[in-house]
Amino acid sequence: MAPECPRCGQHAGVQHLEATPESAWFSCQTCGHVWRGPGIDAFAFIVCSRSLTVRPVQELRPSGEPRAPRFAVGLRVRYRAAADADWQEAVTENISRSGVLLRAPRKLRPRTAIELILKVPNPVPGGPAEDVTCLGDVVRTEGAGVGLHAIAVAVGDYRLRAV
Repeated sequence: MAPECPRCGQHAGVQHLEATPESAWFSCQTCGHVWRGPGIDAFAFIVCSRSLTVRPVQELRPSGEPRAPRFAVGLRVRYRAAADADWQEAVTENISRSGVLLRAPRKLRPRTAIELILKVPNPVPGGPAEDVTCLGDVVRTEGAGVGLHAIAVAVGDYRLRAV
């Protein structure tokens, strides 16, 4: 029997997503809620459980092995390199237990220390908006010239705060 969705209580329509040694991910087709089973990963859980539209992204590594579960979620992000005083704007493309992929107008080099502030809705209707503040490192950048660059960030530390 499928587990019960913690948001809407439905069993039908619950899809078991990719399992990892640490946990299993589930998605409710009825209300769109995404959650992680035992061994909860707070970063992806906090961000995805507060987002209204989350879509699982199932990818394989070049070797054919499954990657960590990723969730397509478009959230506004402010970011800056550790040496910068000014904040830049970006949008998340997907989020996993280890980090986030951004679409941003400014290209950053790999191994650049970065600070992110993700705006997430409060799960309590009428509650204050919340930020997830993250510290991490750029691990990959794609794109050149005009347009948005893909910036992959490994998140090393994060905290949730009401704003």
